[in-house]
Amino acid sequence: MRLAIVGVLVLGAGAGMAQDGQVIGLVEYRNSCASCHGELGQGDGAMASELRTPPANLTGLAAGNGGTFPLSYAYEVIAHSFEVGAHGSTDMPAWGLRYSADAADLLGPDATEAERQEVVTFRILALIEYLMSIQAE
Repeated sequence: MRLAIVGVLVLGAGAGMAQDGQVIGLVEYRNSCASCHGELGQGDGAMASELRTPPANLTGLAAGNGGTFPLSYAYEVIAHSFEVGAHGSTDMPAWGLRYSADAADLLGPDATEAERQEVVTFRILALIEYLMSIQAE
């Protein structure tokens, strides 16, 4: 069910997010991913040599999945549901609480859980849209 909802959100938001979403996705990428995965997503970021597990080349996610971008997997990794070696445990992800509704910086102390989750979902979907745009042909 969750996969279907995420797919609908990305596909439905695709047309509306194409411009703004990619810009936001690029900002999200630069803030949360580029230091390890590199400016172009090729796994050669400034912190890459400091990691025990080399960062993935994010431009090859679709190629490594039979030519289809692994949308559900990407969403789950970013949303902290999957443990990824270089990212640390799900309790201490590399990007802190940025993609968690628990983040205090989202909407202020009076925001509802639903409002916080909506912002987090948008951030994740924008990042995924950006990642989809940098896939090697």
